[in-house]
Amino acid sequence: MKDIVEIAQILTGVAAIVSLFFTAYAYRHQKYQEQLQVALNVSTWIKDAKDTNNPLKAYKILANNNPFPVYNVIWVLVPNDSNFSLEKTLKSSHEYFEIVAPGKKVKPFTNSHSAGNGHRVPELYFTDNQNTEWHRDKRGILKKTSYLRKAIKLGIVLKHV
Repeated sequence: MKDIVEIAQILTGVAAIVSLFFTAYAYRHQKYQEQLQVALNVSTWIKDAKDTNNPLKAYKILANNNPFPVYNVIWVLVPNDSNFSLEKTLKSSHEYFEIVAPGKKVKPFTNSHSAGNGHRVPELYFTDNQNTEWHRDKRGILKKTSYLRKAIKLGIVLKHV
């Protein structure tokens, strides 16, 4: 009888530990999903101007569909056919915005991509209102990242950040 009680106590302890791990996982997953909902509302793309006088004219569009701003936004143009490291990406043609308010930011630029099959596509680095750093790559995939230290080291972002 004593053995049965000990086995029951061990099983109860194991069940409690499994339950604790499941609860921690569910909490982390829910927290990540909440953060992701904020980041999903930030995007970028290029739109051709359809200007017959200047066929290279285009617009870079940066959209923040959140009700609050995002910060330390680095808009980068990278070749569509290569995978750059964080440092090489940040050294590419980029533009920095300290704050991007809700809405769209539209800026004209000359889309002078290379000849042949290659062309440049936008990537985006930004920090949300919960101080989470994000990277939206050229395929639109969104990932948490740590880019600010590298951007400060490269002189893209000033040290006051």
